[in-house]
Amino acid sequence: VFAVKKLKPLAAICCIFIIMMSGCSSTVNKGYKYLRSSPVGIAIEYPPSWTCEVDKAEGSAAFVTPAEGLADEYQENATILSVEIEDTAGAYDEYVIEYMESLPNTVSNYRLVSEENVTIDGKDSYKIVFESSNDETHLRFEQNFIPSDGRVFIYTFIGEPAGYDYFLSYSQKMLNTLRIL
Repeated sequence: VFAVKKLKPLAAICCIFIIMMSGCSSTVNKGYKYLRSSPVGIAIEYPPSWTCEVDKAEGSAAFVTPAEGLADEYQENATILSVEIEDTAGAYDEYVIEYMESLPNTVSNYRLVSEENVTIDGKDSYKIVFESSNDETHLRFEQNFIPSDGRVFIYTFIGEPAGYDYFLSYSQKMLNTLRIL
């Protein structure tokens, strides 16, 4: 009886360690790769065929789809950018409003498609979808603004109309795994 009582705490500690370690290496989406970047401040899963590049100096991560053949002129992509803002009441709302007001002046043929409040990683966030076009390219953007401790994380997915819906499903899986560190 004495030996069993001593082993119970040790077994509990071992179980906790195993659970913690399995959480670090497993993914929610089977086969997906896992990125944890302290400089960017995120953890996220992404499809194994997509490439990933982290820019520590810019506080960003970029994920690019594989080319869909030789004729593919644009590869859909997702980026996450961490932007510092004042850690005061209203700073997040002010940032998003100013950002949206700047779009018609900075994006060619800007057209807002939709906007809505969403929840990402348990945080009240804001999502916009808009389109942009020029003589050569027509693109659709989905941007999610996620507030966290004096920062705004901007998750952007960009795609051509032909591949947008297909790759958006992968982007949504990524966004569902996004964790702000």
